[in-house]
Amino acid sequence: MTKHLPFSALPSGPARRAKPALLIGATDVQSGDRVIFAGEHLTQDQLVASAAVPPLYRAVEASGRLCWDGLFSSNPPVR
Repeated sequence: MTKHLPFSALPSGPARRAKPALLIGATDVQSGDRVIFAGEHLTQDQLVASAAVPPLYRAVEASGRLCWDGLFSSNPPVR
């Protein structure tokens, strides 16, 4: 996965990572709730879960939840 998503190439300094804030949206398959993953602690599973469009992909376990694409149930988490 690091071939296509080089996490090590992202900025390492907190000041460079802080703005703009990265929020990744997903949908909890079991509850239907929106799940927001913050970029500072983003994992590959969370990112892949947010792109798992049903029924093309299975739900992905991320942060102890089974998740699908974030836009499956709600608009992007933009305020």
